[in-house]
Amino acid sequence: MTPMEIWAQILYPLLKLVVLVSLGLFVGNLIEALQWTRFVAKLAQPLARIGRLCDISAASFSVAFFSGVTANTMLAEAYDQGQLSRRELILSNL
Repeated sequence: MTPMEIWAQILYPLLKLVVLVSLGLFVGNLIEALQWTRFVAKLAQPLARIGRLCDISAASFSVAFFSGVTANTMLAEAYDQGQLSRRELILSNL
């Protein structure tokens, strides 16, 4: 393989992947750090009501569009604090 082929087939796609994942994590952490999750939850609240889920589930659903890791972290923390039942945790993660 030539250096250009290595760049085009391996390094460039890998670089794009790392940049996009990093950007998603940054945005997700920013949303959580600024405590915008309540506002974001209002956007997904109609879907959460249909599924009979709490606001935390709705917030994690909305945040999952930016970062799946941040959404799962929100769910895990809420479950550890007793704010979510096991059923809600499993359904929210799906």
